[in-house]
Amino acid sequence: MPRIASALLAAALAAAGCVTPAPPDAPDAGGPDGAAIAPAEDAGPPAPPGPAALPISLAEALAGDAGVSIQRDGGATLVDPASSFRVEVAARLVDARLSVLDAQEAVVPADGTAEVASSSRYALTPVARLRPGSGYTLRLDGALGREIHDAEGRAFLPASFPLRTAGDPPAPPPTRKKRGKRRR
Repeated sequence: MPRIASALLAAALAAAGCVTPAPPDAPDAGGPDGAAIAPAEDAGPPAPPGPAALPISLAEALAGDAGVSIQRDGGATLVDPASSFRVEVAARLVDARLSVLDAQEAVVPADGTAEVASSSRYALTPVARLRPGSGYTLRLDGALGREIHDAEGRAFLPASFPLRTAGDPPAPPPTRKKRGKRRR
C-alpha cells in the first residue's frame, strides 16, 4: 500500500505543477540468475561498414582454346600447367593486382595486363609453365595494401582462388652420396 500512496502523492504534486512526475519503476527483469543487469553504455556512432566481398563476374584459367571456370569455394580447381588466367570484377578498381603464388606464398613471375573501365579486367600469363601436380593460389589483392579500392573509395577484401596443376610432380633430383675421407 505505501507504493500506491506515494504514486498518488506524486501524481497530485505533478498536477499542481510542483514537480515533474518520475517514470514508474520498471519491473525487475534481472538476469537469468536474478542478478541485476547493468544499463548499456552509449556506444557512440556506429562503426563504418568493413570491406565488402569483390563482385567477381568471371575467373577462369585458359589453356589453348579451352577455358576452365575457377571456383572460390570448395577445393582447388584443376588447371593445365600451361594456363594463363583471367579475372573480371563488376567494379572500377583503382589499386588492384592479379598474381599467382606458389605453395610457399612466393610470387610466380608472370606478365599481366589490366583494363579498367566501368568494370575491371585482369589477365596474367606465367613466364614459365607451372609445375605439374603442384598447388598454387591465384590472388587479386590491393597493389598498395591488402584491401582493394574502387573509384568511389569503397574497400573490398582480396579474392583468392586455390589451384592445382594437372599431372604428376617431377621426381626430386637424386641425392648425392657422401663419400668418406680417403685414407692415404
